[in-house]
Amino acid sequence: MNRRHRVRSLAVALALSLLPAAARSQTSPHASEGGSVHLQASEPFSLGVMIGPAFDDPTSFKLRFDGSLALARLSPHVRLDGVLSMGFSFSDLFRFDLAPAARFVFAVARDVAAYADFGLGFSIRSYGAGSFGSGLIKLAGGIWYDLAPHWRVIAEPVGLNFYYAGGDEFVYTLLFGAAYRF
Repeated sequence: MNRRHRVRSLAVALALSLLPAAARSQTSPHASEGGSVHLQASEPFSLGVMIGPAFDDPTSFKLRFDGSLALARLSPHVRLDGVLSMGFSFSDLFRFDLAPAARFVFAVARDVAAYADFGLGFSIRSYGAGSFGSGLIKLAGGIWYDLAPHWRVIAEPVGLNFYYAGGDEFVYTLLFGAAYRF
């Protein structure tokens, strides 16, 4: 099995491992009222920055900025957010990604939430001699901890980026960061 197939298998396994955490979110032992955890209502907007490796050919460094807006409370434990991600990857090439996404946020414990992103966007990849554009399908999953009233730390162990129409390609990302909540 080549390296690319191993990375894909690992990424899919990590994505599937987040599903039980989302299912447990309704019966978390860290209860806030009535034996369940609720998402905070007072965080309509946040801005964040994420950094980490992008396992491409070659592996690159990724810097991503996220803006998130709470759209709808689907239940006391689940919220739908709109997210706009702007990413930059650096190595012997440069890649710019812009991906609006739907983010499903699941209460896990007090001050802890898991999320899953599903987005469509576009990408521009530059080599020394030229550049080309492609479409982007983004699937990501992570978890955050509310460190202070306005600050949260984030780990996104699952970042699946599928590029199409201009160079079929798959890139796995492992990102860490922080966000400020307004």
